[in-house]
Amino acid sequence: MAIQKTFGLALKIAVFGLVLVFSNVFAQNAQNQKLAEVRLSGPGAFLSLPLIYMAESGALNDIAEKTTFQLWKNPDQLRLFVLDQKTDFIALPSNVAANLYNRGVPLKLVNIAAWGGLWLVSRRENVAHLADLKNEEIAIPFRGDMPDILFELNAAKENLNVQKDFKIRYLANIFDALQLLILRQVDHALLPDPAASMALEKSQSLPVSVIAPKLYKALRFETLLKENFNNQKLPQAGIAAVNHAAQNFALQNRIYAEYKKALAFCEENAATCAKMMMKYAPMLSTNVVVESLKSRDLNPQKTADVASDLKDFFLLLNQQNPKLIGGKMPDDSFFE
Repeated sequence: MAIQKTFGLALKIAVFGLVLVFSNVFAQNAQNQKLAEVRLSGPGAFLSLPLIYMAESGALNDIAEKTTFQLWKNPDQLRLFVLDQKTDFIALPSNVAANLYNRGVPLKLVNIAAWGGLWLVSRRENVAHLADLKNEEIAIPFRGDMPDILFELNAAKENLNVQKDFKIRYLANIFDALQLLILRQVDHALLPDPAASMALEKSQSLPVSVIAPKLYKALRFETLLKENFNNQKLPQAGIAAVNHAAQNFALQNRIYAEYKKALAFCEENAATCAKMMMKYAPMLSTNVVVESLKSRDLNPQKTADVASDLKDFFLLLNQQNPKLIGGKMPDDSFFE
């Protein structure tokens, strides 16, 4: 009987050892096998610039047969890319990431990269508060999304009613708002860079300058948020892994590292990266992209490292309207 037990134990150990050997072989093969494609996507804003560089430079050639980038033009298209599984990593506003996560979409927020760069572009040189614009018309792209959210959040802090105290013209995309400014159809618009810088350049360049007004970057919304909400930072947007990529932690870490490397390269080689970006956003110019890169509004940090900033920001949004983040605060796993 003792001999049988000993033999049985030895057999189990041998089988377990074989399982480990084969598991290691399969794991090694999986690591060595390239992905067919890594699909990146983002808006026509600086948040996308490192992703575009990654796709254009072949930064992931050692792990993927090809890397592609798609531009999303509005938040509806963003959501479509995610829900129809047309992307693996997507640049998106932080509240949209929380909203999708709370609705059960497989999503891992890899980093927060954009901490500013949203401007009130105006025919007026200096605007200290939103109250200075009372009863005036303002163009805001993406109703219900980040520019609109930040405007409403700060207006409420100043005891202003967005619908009663302003004339808001909502636009389907950023560049429609830019065009209204150039054509003198509105005096103010909320624009992220590089569109904000593009508005200023166009207004000063022939032949557009003949009809365009002189424009200014009159108010930074991250500055306004700090003033109105006790130094609250603006974890505005980042990169999320979605669908199958949401479970691939090694790939997420690689994307995070490459994003930082790409940003560093573009800061040192702005003209090269500007040309890459213009391939996807031809309405921009090299000068605008180069100049806007100097603002250093991108500072990619892992989600876990800025969890407290994110939570504080989401608490503000939840108090304003829980629907903005999907009806509730995300659970702790979102911030890890």
